[in-house]
Amino acid sequence: MDYSKKHEISVYLTEEQLNQRIAEIGAQITERFKGESVYLVCILKGSIFFTTELAKRIALPMTIDFISASSYGAQTHSSGFEILQREQSAWLV
Repeated sequence: MDYSKKHEISVYLTEEQLNQRIAEIGAQITERFKGESVYLVCILKGSIFFTTELAKRIALPMTIDFISASSYGAQTHSSGFEILQREQSAWLV
């Protein structure tokens, strides 16, 4: 569905610009940690797609882990305290 026809949406960065910058960050991480393994922490749920794209561009062994963050708990408004919850680890070689 084309949401731009229903809502006023403007593009800040193109897909090509995003892919280029993610590739640059991946190359920087690969160079900086050459000969080591890296540990990526993904804050769920919003960063899963970015973390996946970044991981594909890092040419090193890595571990990816996931954390959920919430300040709502069972309420409908923020409690002011953040709750962090670790999810099951995923290993990439």
